[in-house]
Amino acid sequence: VRPKASKSSCELASLFAMAVTVETDNREDLVARMGQYSLYSIFSILAPKACRIVEGNDVCRNGISNIEFNKLLEHMGFSRVRVRSRSLMG
Repeated sequence: VRPKASKSSCELASLFAMAVTVETDNREDLVARMGQYSLYSIFSILAPKACRIVEGNDVCRNGISNIEFNKLLEHMGFSRVRVRSRSLMG
């Protein structure tokens, strides 16, 4: 059975995303979906027990994965934009 994030992990992730972002009209304001500058990366540092991260032999099966986090952001109204500029990717 494929693990799925618990309702409480999803709610915490949703509250985190709303707390640390602000909606703007500027099309150049982007939120990274992957990598060290992504919201998930910061969330996993602040709330590691709410994330599905493998550390040694420990895996939190009820935690939210990066993919689930990004899908949650889309359901919350975050737009998905493909960026191919190397200067923006770090």
